[in-house]
Amino acid sequence: MLGAGADLAHLGLTPHKLRHTAASAAVAAGADVKVIQLLLGHKDATETLNTYGHLWPDRLDEVSQAFEVARAQALATTAHVLHVPKMSTAAS
Repeated sequence: MLGAGADLAHLGLTPHKLRHTAASAAVAAGADVKVIQLLLGHKDATETLNTYGHLWPDRLDEVSQAFEVARAQALATTAHVLHVPKMSTAAS
């Protein structure tokens, strides 16, 4: 037996290409850099970002949208909390 990679060689697939594909799929699925670093066994996240950082640019839009949702929810909650009914000032 030549090993698991030998069966895929005729397709142009190598263990390195499969590893890169798995990391790219993890980014697309929303995994954060630390998870991918651990998955790949990189010494630190810098190595992961240097290799796969180009796959995260759309994530800035996600963060911006998440902030906007959180802001809207906070404003709605604050408006509800700050609504204080008027108290009667008449003497009893």
